[in-house]
Amino acid sequence: MALLAHTILKSLFARRVVRQMSKHRVPVIMYHGVTPSPLPVYNWCHMPAAEFRAQAEWLKANCRVLPLGEVVSRLGAHRPMPESAACITFDDGFRSVARHAAPILEELGLPFTVFIVTGLRETGAAPWPERIFAALLGSAQETVWWNDRTWSIRSPEERKAFYAATIAGLVRLPSAKRQEKADRLVQLLGEAPSEWTAMFSTLTQPELAAITASGLCSLGAHSNTHAILTLCTDEELRRELEVSRRTLAGTRGYCDILAYPNGDHNAAVTAAARETGFRGAVTVEHRLCRAGDDPFAVPRVGIASGLPTDAFEIKILGY
Repeated sequence: MALLAHTILKSLFARRVVRQMSKHRVPVIMYHGVTPSPLPVYNWCHMPAAEFRAQAEWLKANCRVLPLGEVVSRLGAHRPMPESAACITFDDGFRSVARHAAPILEELGLPFTVFIVTGLRETGAAPWPERIFAALLGSAQETVWWNDRTWSIRSPEERKAFYAATIAGLVRLPSAKRQEKADRLVQLLGEAPSEWTAMFSTLTQPELAAITASGLCSLGAHSNTHAILTLCTDEELRRELEVSRRTLAGTRGYCDILAYPNGDHNAAVTAAARETGFRGAVTVEHRLCRAGDDPFAVPRVGIASGLPTDAFEIKILGY
């Protein structure tokens, strides 16, 4: 069914018809990092700046781009969405957003929200998946022994496959065990050269003030350590939410909205978010947002690197 929809929507006329039919539904777009040029190994989370500019210009020409806070406020007040609206968000708080995405969005006058992992703001360190990816990019190894097998990492495609398998295996481990294994893998690969480490660093507290100076950028919380909240104890869950909200509460542009790490949430997580003082939360459920949606379960449209413009438009339509 999805393949059939994509085939039909390759027609510009079909896309226009579907856009008209869904004109009161909002694509809340999820990006991650934006790099100055394409990476030597594909990573869906990190998009070249030229590609991002093309998408931002398309949004400027075709949509009314709203701040995420307005979308959440409309949901909370049971108000309809305006016609042909869209919303731009970034997860993880990468410094590359400030360097390569924010100037484009400010030039075009488009509002956007960046979700911050508050535990990284003092050091600007890369999140654990990007530490592994940076080490993989800079590694001189041709093979690596991991999880009881030898992986070839000679080619970019092999490195891409190894990275995807590794992250899938680590993401749901308890935080301490995951960190231990991530550190071990970085040791095996060799610590990344500084240029790769810098590529995936995160925004520090002074940089948060700078990125919000234009008034177009709002800041949301992405937990304190990017823990999978559904795997936390009650105490850990409260700490992740309370620390992240308290840390950002006095920062200019803070919007009291949470992005669930990895999109994982359940009734207990949602209840804790409400009780902690958040007014809404976003997920990674792939569909358009519409009136009547729960403001604590806002769906988003994830955009990966490497999409041609027509494929981006199809994604924006929720397919």
